[in-house]
Amino acid sequence: MKVFEFDPTTGKRGDCIDNVKVIEWTAESVEFAVNNDKIDPVDCVMPVDNHRTEHTLHIDAGIGIGSTHKSYRHATEWRTFCMGESMVGHGKGVWCWIVLPPTDLIKRREPA
Repeated sequence: MKVFEFDPTTGKRGDCIDNVKVIEWTAESVEFAVNNDKIDPVDCVMPVDNHRTEHTLHIDAGIGIGSTHKSYRHATEWRTFCMGESMVGHGKGVWCWIVLPPTDLIKRREPA
């Protein structure tokens, strides 16, 4: 799976920076975490979805290694990658892209 740079000010994919194993897991979406008061909002211009692509901003994503997880998120740089084509409920299929903000932008909120 190819991993690309991502520009959060334009919503554009940049250069391919890595080729890694296919994603096995994603953490919750940023939208879900913000709506449930788990994290502070993350500013990002998302790519425009069309009838064959959808983009989701996630807190984290990666692969499982034994009993631990390896994250594809970077400490200071934005990343994006396609986790594949989903046929579920879409008819012709939709290419599902994940956008990961840097670790330093995920500000967890203390439980009330």
